[in-house]
Amino acid sequence: MSGARDDAWHSPCMPSTIGHTGAGADPHRQEIPTMSASTRPVAVVTGANRGLGFETSRQLARRGYLVVVTSRHPEAGEVASERLQAAAAEGGGEVVLQPLDVTRPDSIAALGAFVQARCGRLDALVNNAGVLLDGHGLDDATGSSVFAASLETLRTTMETNVHGPLLLAQEFVPLMRRRGYGR
Repeated sequence: MSGARDDAWHSPCMPSTIGHTGAGADPHRQEIPTMSASTRPVAVVTGANRGLGFETSRQLARRGYLVVVTSRHPEAGEVASERLQAAAAEGGGEVVLQPLDVTRPDSIAALGAFVQARCGRLDALVNNAGVLLDGHGLDDATGSSVFAASLETLRTTMETNVHGPLLLAQEFVPLMRRRGYGR
């Protein structure tokens, strides 16, 4: 396809002027155009309070996105949201925190209603939330074995890692399709 950009972050909603300019410009520094709230692309990132979700949110905010960061732990979400504000300020983006438990359909519906009311659109859904459970708690993955896990542990893992992303896609893909675009 001629003229296509090989840029994983490219979006038809983003101006194509991202990149360094002028002689002697730092080739690693990106010039991020200022965008108004109405032209700013919108992304939802689940499990954004740490790890890959946090870094994905940071990169999107630096690129001018309105990033709806989600977390099932309100305190951890607040800390992450505050830390992400600097990246948003640097790139002309915006970070908004919303609570989300991907195992609860009512929580997913509430997030969908928020995004629809606040943004009216969605350009990217990052289904990042996930757990590795071993029966000793949500954060203890030492010595985990699927052969030793209880049925409840397996159900919680499946609800979080399989059902949650599917329910989120069911909630948000129609919003993306209305605009004819989404990732």
